[in-house]
Amino acid sequence: MKSIARNITANAFGSIWLVVLNLIAIPLQIRILGTEAYGLIGFITTMQVILVVFDLGLPATVIREVALDRDEKRRFSRALIQTCSTLYWLVALVVGVLFILASDWIANHWLHVETIPISVVAQALRLLAVYIAFVWPLNIYVSTITGLQQFDILNLLRIMNATSVQLGGIAILLLTRDLYAFIGWLVLNAIVFLIVNMRVCFRLLPGLSLMPHISGEVIKRVWKFSFDLNLISTLTIIYLQADRLLISALLPLRMLGYYNAAYNLSRQIGSAQDFINTPMMPALSAKTTTKDTVALNDFYVRYAQFLVYVIALPSFILIFFSYEILSVWAGHNNAVGGASAMSLLALGFLLNTSMSTNYTLSIASGHTRIIVLVNVGALLIYIPLLFYLINAYGITGAALGWIILNVYYLIVFVPFTQRRILGSTAMVWLRHILLPFTLLGISVFGIGWLIQQRFTFEWAWLANCISCALVYTVVGFFFLAPSVRQQIITMPGRILSRNFT
Repeated sequence: MKSIARNITANAFGSIWLVVLNLIAIPLQIRILGTEAYGLIGFITTMQVILVVFDLGLPATVIREVALDRDEKRRFSRALIQTCSTLYWLVALVVGVLFILASDWIANHWLHVETIPISVVAQALRLLAVYIAFVWPLNIYVSTITGLQQFDILNLLRIMNATSVQLGGIAILLLTRDLYAFIGWLVLNAIVFLIVNMRVCFRLLPGLSLMPHISGEVIKRVWKFSFDLNLISTLTIIYLQADRLLISALLPLRMLGYYNAAYNLSRQIGSAQDFINTPMMPALSAKTTTKDTVALNDFYVRYAQFLVYVIALPSFILIFFSYEILSVWAGHNNAVGGASAMSLLALGFLLNTSMSTNYTLSIASGHTRIIVLVNVGALLIYIPLLFYLINAYGITGAALGWIILNVYYLIVFVPFTQRRILGSTAMVWLRHILLPFTLLGISVFGIGWLIQQRFTFEWAWLANCISCALVYTVVGFFFLAPSVRQQIITMPGRILSRNFT
């Protein structure tokens, strides 16, 4: 098995680079395209994510099954990937055609466009449908590389793709200032990097076939697990995308642009979740097979502590300094329109990312039904509540709905997973994992924010923010378990020597 430390380090480099690119590219996209056109790009991103309801739970199934495949020739893995890629290509073709056919209706009857001509919006939607069709099958090949724990290769591909998309996209916008040219660049990159990822999978799994084929044996073995994962994915996507979908239907497209700016900045909090949780999935899958509950508990607590320690810092920066950061990053208008929403979104992402360790543990151990039951329980309440909040309070109401949903998960989901899988309690999770770092963050940044009110010079907030971040980092380090602190101290030497353990 690939080293966990090496995998996390590779993912960290990839995720940090993606965050930096997003922080550079998104404000330029907003300024060049305008808030409304950026809202249109955000709408397509939302639709792309919503289409995960058609993924049949296959990406996570591929990760788990490939990670657990101990056959030297990996016969089952090859059959699984061939079957999954065939299904994904079929879905991509159908979805792409349907979206192209629906583009005129969406432009005329769904989106509330104020300044962009309807014909331009419809044509942009058709081009973006082609982009979605080529991005969609990429999930299977990325999941294959993940399951093989080739995170150095995976993150090199992610960095290359993101750099090409974002920096190339900026160059295209600066040269043409044309929405069609920008989308065309997205389509070209999607095609190129789909081919590159396919080629990498064939190199890592010799004998993998390109020919379409659906194996009955594969479906029989994985369908129950995949069905649960598909249901989980569908419910998760509803919860993650319903706010922007309802905003696009109930509010002007300009407001979706403000919300997307706040959301995309807050969402970077989840980058730590990505680079830590992804390599933890195969590691936890292996540990749950040993039936050693004590070792599993110890491993889980250390992993969850480290995650919350890392993500609490950017969360509290965005919670307490949302207006200042959004103003510098996306301009005064976006700060006025989206700062309050961003503070609430950041708090919601803090709670959500903290609990993501429970989600990863449930998937890795095969306890998918827990996630299904918890998500179904929230469905009938959340959507009507979100509809009311957006109608009553606009995009701030949408962000408030995100917090309420995550408080529900905290009350219901965490106790369920702790008791069923680890034989522990939610109070242990709160006492050792969530509360130490959140209470520290509230104290440090809250005091810093109060002190800032006494200063009037323009960049006082930045000096204050940096000071609070340093205090949190140092004090929070001593809240970690001794073994985690030791791993952090020795990690730079292991990285330099490539002696990962």
